Amino acid sequence: MIVSCLSVGLTDQAADTTLADMPLDQARTSTTATLPAPPRNNRPLVIRHRHRRGATPVHRHRWPGGERAGRGDAQLRRRALYLPRSWTEDTDRCAAAGVPAGTPFRTKPQLAAEMIARASDAGTPAGWVAGDEVYGNDPQLRQRLRERGLGHVLGVARDRRIRTHAGTRRAIDLAVTLPASMWQTRSAGPGSKGHRRYDWALVHIDDPDPRGEHRLLIRRARRTGELAFYRCWTPEPVPAAALVRVAGMG
Repeated sequence: MIVSCLSVGLTDQAADTTLADMPLDQARTSTTATLPAPPRNNRPLVIRHRHRRGATPVHRHRWPGGERAGRGDAQLRRRALYLPRSWTEDTDRCAAAGVPAGTPFRTKPQLAAEMIARASDAGTPAGWVAGDEVYGNDPQLRQRLRERGLGHVLGVARDRRIRTHAGTRRAIDLAVTLPASMWQTRSAGPGSKGHRRYDWALVHIDDPDPRGEHRLLIRRARRTGELAFYRCWTPEPVPAAALVRVAGMG
């Protein structure tokens, strides 16, 4: 049996510490000369998921050190259980595992949207959301984030079709035709061997939603040329360095 757990965590950018225990790996960042720390009320919520084999499904909502809710945003850690449809349609299986009766099937982006809404409604001081392709490929999640005015940097698949002023093309096709002048080398934050430096490019997206700034951020590994893509939205224009920094946490 494989159990998937989704978490939303608030990362402290100003103090080179991670305030939330991220399930896949710890999202960390520090203040550097090239990527100045944003204001404390603009920290990103990072959404991630992990799979565990042989575990018993349990709903978990806990805080570091056993602290209770209400002790400030520095204690934020939220987790929610993702149940595949094969589980929610099998009432006997759910009952045996202690899953409450009537638990509906929800996709990971739906769970993430609900968790982010609760955190935002509770006054969590975050102005960004970061996540991988599971979340970036979901247009409904992106729309709900825009409605809340939450800037986001979310991974998208390389074959995702992106509409620009020059037409609609796959993200990978856009990347391979960009001129050298559009690429800049920046750090995505510190890693185990020093700063994680990549080449980055930014492409404006022609989105039907006129609110804010829609852009595609492209990351290219300097040694292998491997590409990664991020769908970005901000209420107001921001420098590329800010988007790169958030992408480094997703």
